[in-house]
Amino acid sequence: EYPSSMNLRAREVIPAWAFRVAVVSACLGVFSCPCPADAQLRILDYNVGASGSSSSGPRPGMDAVLLAINAQTKPGFARPIDIVVMQEGNSVTTTGQAYATLLNTITSSTTYVPSGTNGATTGAGRPMAVYNSASVTLILEEAIGVTSLTGQPRQTLRYQFRPVGYDATADFYVYDSHFKAVDDSTSANRRNVEAQAIRANADALGPNQNIIYAGDLNVYTAAEKAFQTLTGTGNGQAFDPINQVGDWSDNAAFKPYHTQSPATAAYYQGQVTGGMDDRFDFQLVTGAWLDGRGLDYIPNSYWAFGNTGTHTLNQAITTGSPSALQAFLPGYTLAQSGTILTSLSQVTDHLPVVADYQLPARLSASIGVLPPTVIKNAVVSSTLSVSNSAPVSVVQGADRLDYGYASSGILTGSGTGSDMALGLAPTHLLTVNTSQAGLMSGSLSVAATSPQTASPLFSQPVTMSVLDHAIGSFNATSTLTTLDIDFGTLTQGTGTASQNFSIFNRPGTLGANWTAKLDLDTVSSASVPGVFSTTLSPFLNLPSGSSQAYGLSMLTTTTGSFSGTYSLNLSDENLPGATPQSMSLTVRGSVVSPANVLFNVTSGTQTQTTLGYAGITGTSSVTKVGNGTILLDGINTFTGTTSIEQGIAALSGPGAIANSSLVTISAGAALDVQGIAGGYLVGAGQTIGGSGTVLGSVVFGRGSTISPGMTSGGAGASLLNGQSHGAGLGFDRQNVPVPEPSTLGLVGIGCGVAGFVAMRRKRVAYSPCIDAGCMSACSSPSVCSSLLIPTSFVGHVLTRPRP
Repeated sequence: EYPSSMNLRAREVIPAWAFRVAVVSACLGVFSCPCPADAQLRILDYNVGASGSSSSGPRPGMDAVLLAINAQTKPGFARPIDIVVMQEGNSVTTTGQAYATLLNTITSSTTYVPSGTNGATTGAGRPMAVYNSASVTLILEEAIGVTSLTGQPRQTLRYQFRPVGYDATADFYVYDSHFKAVDDSTSANRRNVEAQAIRANADALGPNQNIIYAGDLNVYTAAEKAFQTLTGTGNGQAFDPINQVGDWSDNAAFKPYHTQSPATAAYYQGQVTGGMDDRFDFQLVTGAWLDGRGLDYIPNSYWAFGNTGTHTLNQAITTGSPSALQAFLPGYTLAQSGTILTSLSQVTDHLPVVADYQLPARLSASIGVLPPTVIKNAVVSSTLSVSNSAPVSVVQGADRLDYGYASSGILTGSGTGSDMALGLAPTHLLTVNTSQAGLMSGSLSVAATSPQTASPLFSQPVTMSVLDHAIGSFNATSTLTTLDIDFGTLTQGTGTASQNFSIFNRPGTLGANWTAKLDLDTVSSASVPGVFSTTLSPFLNLPSGSSQAYGLSMLTTTTGSFSGTYSLNLSDENLPGATPQSMSLTVRGSVVSPANVLFNVTSGTQTQTTLGYAGITGTSSVTKVGNGTILLDGINTFTGTTSIEQGIAALSGPGAIANSSLVTISAGAALDVQGIAGGYLVGAGQTIGGSGTVLGSVVFGRGSTISPGMTSGGAGASLLNGQSHGAGLGFDRQNVPVPEPSTLGLVGIGCGVAGFVAMRRKRVAYSPCIDAGCMSACSSPSVCSSLLIPTSFVGHVLTRPRP
């Protein structure tokens, strides 16, 4: 760019500030991101000194420098390079592609690509850029200015970038410049020509644009016209983000910000070796980067990489302290840090300038899942979650998200909130109005108020079906929650009486389609066991407008007046807002014994219970017919007669006929008392008679009567003639009263068609006087197992004290 004979104090002013943009998580669904999703944009400005065709690529050691820039944590975090803005490149297809390949190699990615425009140049190469397409998208590139030997030596390239995952409001511009070198008035005027072309272009972009002026500006002092033009007022006014403005050249006060030259001995042909004494390389920014919102410069991130301020003024960067550099390179040893200083002095004659920039906030919002269907007046709420989802790995990487939210319709809730990147994602309670049945709707909207927010608006409609409560009823046309079923008076032994009833789910105000289904959860009974029974049982999801039929039965085996209650616990179907309800079924009825209970058992054995008589009561009489056996197995209290006309009547216990006033046994029939231990006790006022058979022992109590024969005429009418013999007692011809309170037993054994009766009480024996034929057959009285009461029996009962 200038004659080699000129005394340039080794300051070839082509600032090579390559800016690496550490873009918030490039993995936003637009591109595949091979690198970790870190914070912010990191922009690296670097004069790479590769304009010659024979040395257009990175020199040995450049990979170590770039890796160290990836690892540096001066701003408090590290990340791979995203954008490199270069000067003194040969072309985008040579230098640009070579650096893209190098960056892909050291980061194990494939997404670094070079820019596409070669600006015009009068020498010393041209500006160009390499960027990570997973982090930013290059929207547009434009060459600025007209080159000449008296004016602008190289065109400035303007790049319009957009962070991946953001819209056009987050676009920013980078001007990549290499101003005219040499410290003389002519060169200074030519630099101002370049600055004026840049400002004219930048001002035309309008106010509040995010613009970075990067490159090798070759200015020696802030008083130069070029610098004054860049920082002059207007839309595109530039500011120094580190506010280190002054007379930089050979000034120890600005030593930590010098960028040229890191070498005092040439490592390659053409390398400027004046030592560190000038601030030629810059990243100047517009005020939009310094307002603290949206795209913004991250304080303390600007760094002339490798310059820790510990080197000697006008000496190589290698005179700096390796340990001071090591403090910003986690994991690097002291020796490795020293190697980085050496590499910086050998790969080019400028230090790179790196700075980090925060991304705008990114709005993400969601509503908690709402139930699609609820029941009227259900208590339903949802949660609005809002987060700043800017793809960063550190809080500083993105702007704070500020937002407001509002709801309408069925939703209620509004307010404001904020969230830092990687924050806690605040939540807001939204209530749902379910006071009205029907298909209800509403909406929620969230709007970011932070500048340049990605996806700044969120809106979601909400619909919900609200049902009326189920209406349980015993009636289809009106709501009836209590039902009384009266079976009236039933006759014992007539079997089972039945009635039917139904449970309805009546439609609500909007009809069956907008009424909840009905559940019968439990049924509890307070009724007499063995009398009432029902098919009533729980059910689920009875549709509105439908019914469930049930049966109710009353058994007639037991006499008495009975009542019971069935308590029904119901509820709406299992949806939010379900409430319980109750219904009550009362049942009543009476069972009376008939005047005469007829047991007709033709064969085999039946019990009174199986025939429908749990207990026979009142003044009823009992008649047994048929050749089979009836087992009286109940506790009967009836006071009428017991007539055993055919077959056998068997007693399971002493209470079977205890209150029956008269028990008659017809010829050929039998009364079986063998099931009663100790014999059947004939009670006071009870008469047993007839001409049938008693199987088992019968004990006559005081006041009881035995009435053999019990015929109305003929020879059988003279069963006992009432005659007295000796000291014997005479009895009524038909009935034999038992006057003593002691227990009397039937003794002897049946003898053919005749027989004898012996009565015995405590310590007094009675001997019968009967015909000799029976006497010879039963000469030794013993306890009888049966007593035949013949209709032709003739004799006298004599009582005689035992000796």
